[in-house]
Amino acid sequence: MTSLRRMSRVLLTDKIKTVGWIISFYLIAVVVSLLPDVFSGNLFTKQWSSLLLQHSMGWSGLATLLAFIFLTWTSEKVYTSNRYRLIPISDTKLYLSNTFSSLIAFILVSLVQLIFVLIYYLFNMKQISAMLSTSFAGVESRLWLFLLALVLASLAGILFWWAMISLIHLLTTAISRALPSNHQTLYKAIIYIVLIYIAIWMFTKLQGWLSQLSYLQYMLYSSSVYTGPMWTALIMFVLAVILSSCNILLLNKQVESKQ
Repeated sequence: MTSLRRMSRVLLTDKIKTVGWIISFYLIAVVVSLLPDVFSGNLFTKQWSSLLLQHSMGWSGLATLLAFIFLTWTSEKVYTSNRYRLIPISDTKLYLSNTFSSLIAFILVSLVQLIFVLIYYLFNMKQISAMLSTSFAGVESRLWLFLLALVLASLAGILFWWAMISLIHLLTTAISRALPSNHQTLYKAIIYIVLIYIAIWMFTKLQGWLSQLSYLQYMLYSSSVYTGPMWTALIMFVLAVILSSCNILLLNKQVESKQ
């Protein structure tokens, strides 16, 4: 039987090709957006690192969104593709390797964006250090803990949404199998709409609950501004694990590859 490590390597190879196009688009967009500053001479002043950071951050949102969308689309194809479902591997290992490879590919896109932040930091180290010591005097260690918590919360949120999207996809596939073969496209469209509505409603309720929890922590602990994101990361991760367990069960019992 194929190992988890080998399967992850295979899936990661395909997904790196996908994000490779996104990274190329991102870098080209940054370079093109810098051309007016090149011709005006602004890029050759002391503020060149600020301009570079400004343009790179301006395109980072679109690059992140594209990476999420295309990695989601690529991942979901794995669950119904003969190419992967017929490989001698358990559904649990297939799901875990698929999620892990998508996360690594997504982090790769984020690391490319982080390079521009590091360039700005290296060429403005004294100014940034002075600003941090003035604005966050006495809490520098907590500041880095807060940033770490935000990163963990973001990764947990990504895992949660991938698990939720997979659940909607697999439930739609499972339910449509029980319906007549005619008008399958219409059935799937209706099921998708209903499940997406339920997912959005549940997420809205979850957001309200998390907000109340954060406010309660703020009332009880003065350091809640640092612990809040960590609690959010933990809750999102637990929910992602629960949804992933449901997805693995659906893969094992209900969803088969396309014949």
